[in-house]
Formats: sequence, structure tokens, C-alpha cells
Amino acid sequence: MPLTARRRISLQYLLPLLITALLLVLVGVGSALAYREVRGSAMIAAAERIDRISRQLSESFGRSLAVSVDRVRVAAATPEVRAAVVGGLAEGTMPDVLEELLPEDSTPPLELWSLDREVVLHLGRYPMGWDAAEAGAARRAFEVSDAGGFGPLFLVGSRPYLWLTVPVTSSSGRPLGYLARIVALDSDDASAQIEAFAGVGTRLYVSDREGTLWSTLDGIVTESPPPLELGNIMTYVRAEGEEFMTHAAPIEGQPLTVIVERPLSEVLDRPTGFLRSLIAGTLVLLVIGAGAAWLLSRGITRPLRRLGKAASDVARGDYSTRVEIPANNELGDLAIAFSRMAAEVQGTHAELQAHYEEARDLAMRLEASNRRMIEAIVAADQARHEAESASRAKSDFLATMSHEIRTPINAIVGYTDLLQLEIAGPLNDDQRGQLDRLGTSSRHLLRLVDEVLDLASVESGTLKLRTGEAGTVTTAQSACAVVGAEAAAKGVELSAPSDMTAEVLYQGDPQRVQQVLINLLANAVKFTPAGGRVGLSVSLERDEEGGSEPDWVRYEVSDSGIGIPEDQQDLVFEPFVQVDSSLTRPHGGAGLGLAISRRLARMMGGDVELESEAGKGSRFTLRLPLAAVGAESVEA
Repeated sequence: MPLTARRRISLQYLLPLLITALLLVLVGVGSALAYREVRGSAMIAAAERIDRISRQLSESFGRSLAVSVDRVRVAAATPEVRAAVVGGLAEGTMPDVLEELLPEDSTPPLELWSLDREVVLHLGRYPMGWDAAEAGAARRAFEVSDAGGFGPLFLVGSRPYLWLTVPVTSSSGRPLGYLARIVALDSDDASAQIEAFAGVGTRLYVSDREGTLWSTLDGIVTESPPPLELGNIMTYVRAEGEEFMTHAAPIEGQPLTVIVERPLSEVLDRPTGFLRSLIAGTLVLLVIGAGAAWLLSRGITRPLRRLGKAASDVARGDYSTRVEIPANNELGDLAIAFSRMAAEVQGTHAELQAHYEEARDLAMRLEASNRRMIEAIVAADQARHEAESASRAKSDFLATMSHEIRTPINAIVGYTDLLQLEIAGPLNDDQRGQLDRLGTSSRHLLRLVDEVLDLASVESGTLKLRTGEAGTVTTAQSACAVVGAEAAAKGVELSAPSDMTAEVLYQGDPQRVQQVLINLLANAVKFTPAGGRVGLSVSLERDEEGGSEPDWVRYEVSDSGIGIPEDQQDLVFEPFVQVDSSLTRPHGGAGLGLAISRRLARMMGGDVELESEAGKGSRFTLRLPLAAVGAESVEA
């Protein structure tokens, strides 16, 4: 987008906006952090208060319930109650101790049970909406404690009740039955007492240990929220959408739990008021900051406009422009520096005009030089293309001639084999020796032609590889079998990898891999004197970057031969190069085996490397990509 098309925003407006935005961010972040801290403190204080209240009420209820249990237990231990459980009561009689336990209105009732919870004696009236059948079902719906105590909450209609049971035993401690009493949760002034103790808005519930039934002390059953974890402070949202903080404390020795909750809105009342005060203060601060930023921006932007106009005049070529700003600050210093700069530019402009004429003449001379350089580059590029064409012609010639030469050589080898089989007639010793030398020379010549043909195919890009997975053991043993006869004839010990316990697969062309190994083994046998040793080993190798699994198959051909000097180790991989190139060298060959071997290895994704020292033997390494592993390592 061109600069002239961009929308221009003056610093006079941008600077106040930026300062106001910065103040808004700073004050907003500070207010948020302060509110978060105050809110967290309020939540912690409320949680501690609810925890303390619930535990105190749990202990208080526990003591009150224990008193009720002890009162019933005392009655259950009287002889009259024991006799009533065993033999019943005479008509019209009732133990005084049971009359004292029975409420004034005889609701709920008091009962004596046998051991199988059959009613032996019933005193008082069942709660409204309850009959004997429902009472019998409720009587058997909970597990009676042998030590006595309260059972879980249950509903009669919409009112919550509890069974209070105490075992009746003989003087020897043998169980006879139970003294049971139904206790109702219907304290009319319980809510007022709880608010007086715990604070306005605090609610108290009694529930069983599972939290399936919640009831206030006034006998009002409420909907149970999600299950609570005993001993932990929790928050939850009721169906009407109000959020509460709650704590559940179990009543020791009873299957009941005291639950205290408080609306979260009351807990956060003070932090919310604090946040409103922060917002009001923030608005005042933003107004003051915006006004101060506006005044500051005007004091900066007005001198900057004058400097901008003067800079535009200089850009149009009016170097006589000067700026005067009556301000004893950085803007005044900038105006003085600008005027000084304009004066210097005016003086320099004349000098630049003169230099421009000189530069134009120099540019014309450089343009002529560039044309000559381009012509030279074109000539060099043409020479390079001609050299590449000559190289391709050489490779095509070698490939064609190699094919033409192989045909008569194969014929010589074939006829030599026929003569050695004495098909044309018997041979004497001299004839047989001459035919042996003829066969050896023709096969050597055929191997040289094959090497020239392979090199020409590689260089011309016509060599095709059949890449697949092949076994290291099979390939290595096949190569050793081919070179074994030559090594035995020379008296060189050849050790093959024959004791491998598992086959390892590499990725490559098996025929070309075997060709590379035969070249390396044949070279090692050729340059190792009689009585020496040539060995082939196979192992797995990981990349230098590390890793738990191997990445390469590594063939190593080592010998105890003459070795290769360090300054010639790179040259042996070049075509037609040998360490000893004199006409009287004791070893034959065209110097193509190592060059072809390295190029074949690199075409298969691997490489051939050399480690050697003159007079101490050599070690050639063929590295190929690993396809699959049959064992963690293999050694020859």
C-alpha cells in the first residue's frame, strides 16, 4: 500500500488515547488483582467460619442426641421394661418409666420390639398419614445398632423422622428385644436460634451420611444438592440458580451429618462493594489521566508539526528553510539542530551535484565493462556445455565399445572351455597349460570390460538397481565363496561370517551388494601377501544423533596387506587410479573396482569408507540402510 494512501492519525489524538488505554490496563489489572485478593480472603474467612460452626453444631447435637439415647437406655434397663419385652403387660398397666418417655400428645409413639422386630408393646399414636403396615416397613428398613442409637432419616408424608432404638437385655446381658422411639424434627424456633448463633443467612440441615435426605430443624425437607465430601468445604448451585458455600460435619457415633451452608452472594458482599469503589475510582483516574495526556500531547505535537513542515520544504529542495521554537527543552534543541542540518545540507548539495557528473561518467564505463563480463560468462557456459557433451559422448562410447568387445571375449572363453574338456581331441601338458593361461587372461579381460561397462552405465545414468530387502548372512557368505578359491590359491586366510545366530535384512540390490563385497574382498586378497589374513564381519550401527534402535548394516573387510598411504586414500576411489601406477607394479587391474563400489553403495543410500595405514593393512567399510532387525547385534 503506498504511503500516501495510508490513513493519517495525528499524535495529538493518538497519544492521549494510548496513555488512557495504558492507564485503563494498569488500573484494570490492579483492580482485578486487588479484588481477587479481597475475594480470596473473604472466601477463606467464610470457609473457616462455616467449618467452625458446623463442627460446633455437630458436637452440640452429638451431646444432645447422646443424652436422649442415655435416657432411653436407662428406661430399657429397668425390670419392668424387661418383663414387658418377655411376657407383656397386664391390661391397663404401663411402667412409669415409659410414661415419662412418651410425649404429652402421645405422638410420635413409643414401642417395645422383640428380637425379630415384632411389636410387643405400642404406646401413643403414629404420625398422621402413617398406619401399622407402613410403620412395620419402616421398622425393618434400617440396621439396628447393638449399642443403641439413632437410625437414618425417613419421611412420613413430608415430615422427617428418626428411629431411636436401645437394646433391652437380661441381667446377664442376653438380648431380649428393643425399646424404640420415633423422634420428629419439628423445632419451631430452630431457625431463629441458628441465625442468632451463626449469623443471618446461614442455613442448617440434618442429613444421613450419604446425603440423600436433607431436612431443616423445623422439619422442612429440601432438595439434596450433589453429594458432599465430609470434612471438605464445597460450593454448589441449587436448582433456583443461587450458589452456596457449605460444609458437612458428621455427628460422632450417629449415622447423621450436620450441614451448614451460606449464600455465596452474602460471602462476597464486601468484595463486591470493594470492587464498585475501585471502578468508581478508576473512572475518576481515567478522566484525570485523559485530560493530562491531552495537554501533554498538544505541547509535543505543535512543535512537531512545525518541524514536519520544515522537513517537507527541505525535501522539495528549499534548503533555506529554518525552524525556531521558543522552548527550553528537547524540542527546542531539535529545532536548533534541524536548522543547522538544513544549512549543512544546502552547502553539501552543490558538492553532490559535481560528484553526480563524475559518477555518471563512471557508470557509463562500468556499463561497458559489464557487457564484456556478460559475454565472457556466456562463452564460459558454452564451453561447460561442450565439456559435458564430450563427457557423455565418452561414456556412451565406452558403453558401446564394451558391449562390442564382450562378444568376442565370451567366444574365446567358451572355446577355451571346450578345448579344456578335450572335445576336439586329447591335450598334452603344454597345451593344457597354455589353455589355462588363455582362459585366465580372457576372464581377466572380461572382468575389465565389465568394470568399464559398469562405470560407463553409472556415469551415463543408465544403470538400474533392483532395490529390495536381502539378508546380510546370505550375501556375505556368497561373496566369500566367490573369492575363496583365489585366496586359497594365493595362501591367504579368508574368514567369513559363518557363526551368525540371526539374519539381518538390509535395503538394497542384492546382486550389486554382492558385487561390491567381491570387489572389496578381491582387492584385499590381491594386496595381502601369502600367509596373511583377510576377514569379513557384519554388525549393526546407530546414527551419531543417538537412538535406541540401529539404523545401518555395516560390512567390514579388513586385511593385513601393504596398506595405503594417507595422501592417496581419497584417490583410490577415482576411476583408473591405483596406489602403484608404475609399469612394473606387481598387481594388475584397471583401478575401477573401488570407484564402482563406492558409486553403487551411494546409489543404494549407503557409502564405502576406508581406514588404512601404510604397512599395517586396510579396513574397507560398506554401510547400507537397515530394513529389519532379527537380533540386536551380529558379529563375524
